[in-house]
Amino acid sequence: MADSNSLTPLDLARQAVTQAEAAYELALELQTLLDALSGAKDDSAPASPLIFPLQRMANRACLAADVAHVAALRVRDGLGEVVR
Repeated sequence: MADSNSLTPLDLARQAVTQAEAAYELALELQTLLDALSGAKDDSAPASPLIFPLQRMANRACLAADVAHVAALRVRDGLGEVVR
């Protein structure tokens, strides 16, 4: 990665978009895993009472990552990046 002092605002915005996308993907993966765990009907292992609060937290993480992604896209586009 280049020295942050040599990066242009557009380069920084591109990095922000990439990081926000990665955060969203991780939060969505966690949310999907927790949804699968809550839907498991295995009688030998009762559902953990923590599943519901963890699902709510994962949902909020997804929403926050989505907001960050949209904001980063707007900044990038405002700096002149061509939308693909």
